[in-house]
Order: sequence, then C-alpha cells, then structure tokens
Amino acid sequence: MLQAFLQRVVNGGALIARGMAVGRGRVDLCIQYAGKPYPVELKLAGCGAKSCGLEQTVGYMGTFGAKEVWLVIFDRSPKKS
Repeated sequence: MLQAFLQRVVNGGALIARGMAVGRGRVDLCIQYAGKPYPVELKLAGCGAKSCGLEQTVGYMGTFGAKEVWLVIFDRSPKKS
C-alpha cells in the first residue's frame, strides 16, 4: 500500500524499486529521484523494530551514498486507532 501511495506522490517523476539488493541485505523500497537514491526501510512494531531498523538505514546511507533515508514503523496493536 505504501508503494502505491508513493507512486502517486512521485507521479512519474521518480522510480520506486522494491526489494532492491544492497550488499548482504535488501532495502524494502528505494526511490530514485533526480539521480539520487532515497532508501525506505519498513518494519512492524515489536521487539527491536526501531533499533534493528535504524541499524539497517544507517547501513543504506553508506551503501547508497544517500544523505537521507527513512524508517517507517507500522504499529498494528489493537489499542491504537
């Protein structure tokens, strides 16, 4: 769903790659816009999602040479609206 939303946002001015191989891992989404990569890591809230996700996104900065990366954590707990 996030990829479909982002595709509408960038509206043909960018390329969105899903599951792109990066070193020994895979970035969930990578937006290529104006010749620059913008990696996006997706996590479900839970044990270690934030720390693991931050570690991955920092690694993507080095691998891609990106100045910006995003970590998106989805919290599906029933207590939240």
